[in-house]
Amino acid sequence: MRSWPPKITSPYDIPGWTVKEQHYQYKDLVNLLPKNPKVLEIGCGWGRSTWAWLDALPDTASFFILDHFELNYRELQKTGIYPYSKAAKRIRKQNIDQREIFDTIIKQHPKINLLKTLWHMPGNDWKNHIDYTQEWDLVYLDDDHRYPAVSNWLERFTNVPIVCGDDYHPNHQGVVSAVDEYAEKTGCKKTILPGCFWVLRK
Repeated sequence: MRSWPPKITSPYDIPGWTVKEQHYQYKDLVNLLPKNPKVLEIGCGWGRSTWAWLDALPDTASFFILDHFELNYRELQKTGIYPYSKAAKRIRKQNIDQREIFDTIIKQHPKINLLKTLWHMPGNDWKNHIDYTQEWDLVYLDDDHRYPAVSNWLERFTNVPIVCGDDYHPNHQGVVSAVDEYAEKTGCKKTILPGCFWVLRK
């Protein structure tokens, strides 16, 4: 059995918390996008959701990622890291960090060419230096789940037609409160789908 890198063929080979029900929704949302969509993922983890988005996106898409890449081995353990015990041992022993795990995994995807830019920086730094707020067709949020962070991101993407994200669940009250408040304030359409997946459509 190979220890590292593991052979990846689906999102479910990758550690993370997103589930099949959410990944089905990615495909449905992609069908609502224009011909050459620009999609931004904020918070990619170790690549499970990224792999699922790449599966769903058309070959004409441009995909962008923002993450601060500060998840540690303890967080990785909570996901039930792969079925590859040797890989887990090597990650722990050699201190393979989140970014290296992500890069090793995601470059195996057959549509990796859709990934145009990966910003490895904190969200606040990105907000201060990058201005793409009116160019996205869809933004996926799975970053800091606290209310101030989620609310700030939603305000940042007021002009984006579709903003969606993970963890609309009582265990993440910051997400629930920010999404509900934003939907009520703006009058946009809020949909809560299986897998604690939320969608705001303008």
